[in-house]
Amino acid sequence: MQFNICADLGKNPARFCAAIAVVPTMVTGSRLPQFEQPSEKHRSGTLTFIRSEGRSFGITCWHVVETLRNANGAGTQHHLRTMLNGFYVVQDRFVRPSETIGQKCPDVAIREMHPDFARALGKEELNLDDMPETPMALNFGYAVGFPENLKRRLEEDGGYRIAMPQCSILAEINRQPDQRFTLNSNVKREEMANEDFSGMSGGPIFWSDASSFGIFGIVYEGNAMLATQDSAEVFIFGEFAVPETIRGWTTQVPLLTGR
Repeated sequence: MQFNICADLGKNPARFCAAIAVVPTMVTGSRLPQFEQPSEKHRSGTLTFIRSEGRSFGITCWHVVETLRNANGAGTQHHLRTMLNGFYVVQDRFVRPSETIGQKCPDVAIREMHPDFARALGKEELNLDDMPETPMALNFGYAVGFPENLKRRLEEDGGYRIAMPQCSILAEINRQPDQRFTLNSNVKREEMANEDFSGMSGGPIFWSDASSFGIFGIVYEGNAMLATQDSAEVFIFGEFAVPETIRGWTTQVPLLTGR
């Protein structure tokens, strides 16, 4: 299948999202109190940046937030930290959108963000107010995120940094999405740079044509299965999230009163 991606999206589809890690607040076993910094060992997910009706939002998966809360419930204080440009803290002010009639509660967590937050990371917000209308028929999706198994620690003078490569997956969609949907493609194994997609949870799923693009989903899970010796089946599972859906979620988010 031919995937038609517009140049504006294809140049850097990960500019609308960032990796977030579940990190202990303090270094354990240290003689002096020290704040812990994200490392390649910490669990992580993806945070997507949205702008709608004058407010800025961050969206990830509810199971990412549950990982944070379960870690805190075990007795050690943790925070969500970005992996880029200063290890910023993302406070747990996330809410889970309520379920709609006849559908399960989505695996989605959303909170309002400071309007300068994405820019501080060198990222951009997806502006729903300027987004083209979602096409009536969708035949593929472009999923983006940060698989946690790709994290690498790079030692530098006076410290270290974490390399966090992005992963972009183009795959077919076999039915028009409603709440949950699946992207699936059979690909040559030699064309796959990565086969473990854990950590992409919370990343955006785009539609695109030759001249425009928009969001229609949020990644909540993904995997690859060996089909033959030379090929693999790629699966990305998404929560339906067109602009109208996301605006419904934003109405349930309390106004931000501080950073």
